[in-house]
Amino acid sequence: MLNINFKNNKDLDFIMYFYYLKSNNILNNYNNLFSNEEKGQIYNIMSKFNTISIELINEVKNKELYKKAYDEITNTNKYKDYLKETKNYRDKVIGSYNNKKELILGYLNSVNKSEINENIDFYLVNPSCYQGSSNMKERFAVFGSEKGTYKGDMNYALVYIVHETLHLLYPYNRFISDDLDFEDYRYRADIIHKIIEYIADRDLAIILSGKEYPQHEHLDYISEEFYNDYKKYLESNEYNNLFEFINACINKEKTLNR
Repeated sequence: MLNINFKNNKDLDFIMYFYYLKSNNILNNYNNLFSNEEKGQIYNIMSKFNTISIELINEVKNKELYKKAYDEITNTNKYKDYLKETKNYRDKVIGSYNNKKELILGYLNSVNKSEINENIDFYLVNPSCYQGSSNMKERFAVFGSEKGTYKGDMNYALVYIVHETLHLLYPYNRFISDDLDFEDYRYRADIIHKIIEYIADRDLAIILSGKEYPQHEHLDYISEEFYNDYKKYLESNEYNNLFEFINACINKEKTLNR
C-alpha cells in the first residue's frame, strides 16, 4: 500500500518563515542582537534553501548563528501566530486526506495497473509559502499553498500532494540517463511531468472537485493528442503498468510537440 507519511519539522517551519516569507527584511528588527556581519552570515545560510533539503537542515541547525536566530525569531508573537496557522492548515489537510484516502489510493492503483507499495515522507508547511516541491534524492515532498480562489479548497491541496508524490514514485532519474544533452533530457522530463499532470491536476481534480486545476504553462507545447495516448494506456492491455508506458513515451521520436 502507498503510505504518505505526513510529518512536520520545526526547523523546516522556521526556514520557510525566514526564507519564503520574511527574508528581505526580517533581521532588520533585530539590529541590537546581530551585527551586520552576522546578518550577512545568516542570510548566506538561508540562501542555500532555494532547494529544500532535510539533509541541509540537519547540517545547519547546529550552527551557533542559526540557533541564535531561531531562538530569537521563534519566540515572537508573530512567529507563534504563524506556527498556529501552520498547524491548523496541516490538521485540515491531513483530515481531508484521511477522509478521501481510500478513493485516492484506489485511483492511483488503477492508474498504475497494480498496487503501489511505497512509503513517502511529506512535509506540510504554511499555506502562505505557496510551496510545492519534491526532493527526489532525499525522497520527500513539501506542500503548502492556498492561492486566490483556491483558499480553503482542500481538494486543491490533495491534488497537488498527489502531484508531488507522483514525482517521487516515478522520478526522472529512473527513466532518463544523465548523459543526455540538456534539450533531450528536458523533453523526456517534460513528458513524464505531463503524464503526472494528467493523473493529478486533470483527472484526479475532476474526480474530487469536478474541475481541472492549473497546470504548468511551460508544458503546453506538448500536443493535446498525447492525452489521448494516455487514455488509451488506461483502457488497453498494451502496457502492464505506468512504468512501461512512460518508458515507451520518452523513447519515441519527438512527435508530441504541437
